[in-house]
Amino acid sequence: MLPDLRLNLNTRGEHPAYRFDMVRGAVAGAMAAAVWVAAEPLGQRVFRTPYSDVRLLGALLTAGGPWRRVGMAAHLVNGALFGAIFGRMGGAGWRQGLVVAEVENLVLWPAMALIDRIHPDRRSGSWPPLVSNSRVFAYEATMHALFGVVLGLLHPAPATGIGSAHASDSTRSRPRR
Repeated sequence: MLPDLRLNLNTRGEHPAYRFDMVRGAVAGAMAAAVWVAAEPLGQRVFRTPYSDVRLLGALLTAGGPWRRVGMAAHLVNGALFGAIFGRMGGAGWRQGLVVAEVENLVLWPAMALIDRIHPDRRSGSWPPLVSNSRVFAYEATMHALFGVVLGLLHPAPATGIGSAHASDSTRSRPRR
C-alpha cells in the first residue's frame, strides 16, 4: 500500500493548532538545514564537487565578506521557512518530507542556469557549470533527501484523540481497504 502523501491546502477556519504546526515546522526545518550544513563537506567529497549551498547563498549575499556565516544563516532561515510551510500544509513524517524536498529541488533546478551567469564562483571559474553538472545535481538530490527525511522525522504526524489539538483530524474519512 502506498503512503498518503497528500498535503492539506485548506486555509479557511484556522485552528490554533495550525499556527503551532507552523512553529513546529519552522523549528524542524531550521534543524534539518543545520544537519545539511554539517553534512555538506561529506557531500562535497562523495560527489567530488566544490559546490556548496552555504557558499552559494553566502557569496551572493556578501561582497567577499563573512560569506560562511551569512550563508549558514540564510540556509537556516530558508530551512525554517520551508519547514513552516510544510507544517502549515499538514506535512508530516519522513516520506512527505522527502517527497516535498525533492519536488522543491526539481522545481528550482532550472534556476541554476541563472546562478551559472551571476554567481562569483562561476564567473571566476572556481566552480564548474552547475545546471549541466551531474555531480552537482546528484549532490543536490542527496542533500535535499537528507533535509526532507530529517524534516519529516522532526515533524511527525500529530497525535490524535481526546485532548489533542488535532482530535478532529482523526474523524476525517479514510479510503476503505
